Amino acid sequence: RRKSVAPVSKLKEILSEFAASELIQFFLVCLVLFYTTFVLKLNLGGNYGKIVLLLFVGTSMGNMIGICIGSLRLTFEAKIGSLVGIGLGLCFLADLMVSGIRAFIQEHAPIVNAINPASRIVDSFYALNMDLMGRYLKAFGNI
Repeated sequence: RRKSVAPVSKLKEILSEFAASELIQFFLVCLVLFYTTFVLKLNLGGNYGKIVLLLFVGTSMGNMIGICIGSLRLTFEAKIGSLVGIGLGLCFLADLMVSGIRAFIQEHAPIVNAINPASRIVDSFYALNMDLMGRYLKAFGNI
């Protein structure tokens, strides 16, 4: 409750927390990129500038969803449960858990894939891996 009486506007407080969280998460994701590229020697296509940009957008989207859920008047447990459920649900719909779900959704409800940030990020990584710059720019623009 100390934050509610601090002489700082709520916007500055939220933006500073977002920036700190983004900095930490982006650093960790870049560390994982370094590990997979140089230690495990996995070929990620060589478009590292675009990969890093996509990682930044992905961590930003995750932080924004977290801030939106965190600002709701729910118990701590309900916030954690909501974040886990939303994260798992978006990743499930993006075909990251069961193969074929994304194609099924694209066939029956394409709007779900169009608004799902996890699906857009997966599509962007796929386009980078297949060297499809038009599809990458379209998927990246839709994020």
